[in-house]
Amino acid sequence: MTELLPQLSNVAVGLFAIATMASVGTRYTVHEILGPLRNFRGVVLALLANFIAVPLLAVVILKLLSPDSAYGNGLLLAASAVGAPFVITLTKIPGGSVAFASGLLVLLVVVSIGHMPLVVPTLAARCRA
Repeated sequence: MTELLPQLSNVAVGLFAIATMASVGTRYTVHEILGPLRNFRGVVLALLANFIAVPLLAVVILKLLSPDSAYGNGLLLAASAVGAPFVITLTKIPGGSVAFASGLLVLLVVVSIGHMPLVVPTLAARCRA
């Protein structure tokens, strides 16, 4: 049973990524998605915020509050799993660039697939110490 859960987790992350990209892909053309990603400053800031600032904030919270390991691991997973699909809807509400949000979402999901297996175990081990 303990070997099954990591395998299911890997499959779930992959399916989430595929479903998210498919939903974006059916609404916009490739040019509409990739065009805004030429905004180098915006992309770099978004990557830094999602892959460095948010996980570091989670580590700080874990060090300050020392929650049970299950809650701590959950916080690390949530902080490391960037690219929530609802970001497109949140972008629409104030009238932001949906094309940029869509392109960024695709980029974040793709990078998260490689990022999470590397970062989560490292952060979890450091937070337990």
